[in-house]
Amino acid sequence: GRRWTRERALMLVPVGGRVLKFVAWTGHPEANEQPVPVKVWADSKLVYEGAIKKEDAFYVDIPAAEGQKFIVLDTWIGRTFRPSDYGHGDRRVLGLAIQDWRWEPQ
Repeated sequence: GRRWTRERALMLVPVGGRVLKFVAWTGHPEANEQPVPVKVWADSKLVYEGAIKKEDAFYVDIPAAEGQKFIVLDTWIGRTFRPSDYGHGDRRVLGLAIQDWRWEPQ
């Protein structure tokens, strides 16, 4: 099974339209030299797999099934980082940044 770590996130998104427009990116300081692997599943189906550079957003359209109430989004990023390790005061551990999700109308 899948191992839950800070590289993983699980979100339960209420269905509010026909297609979920999902946008994400990473701010990892070394991602341009070593792109960061990312995977996104929707309702256990792999909908995105790739390696992304710093602040290169990726877009995924996720359709909702007729009568579906929620979509389960599961994300994974191959490397996290702590901005404080790169001279910033922020001590959080950061991974995949969800830039936006919005529903295309019915």
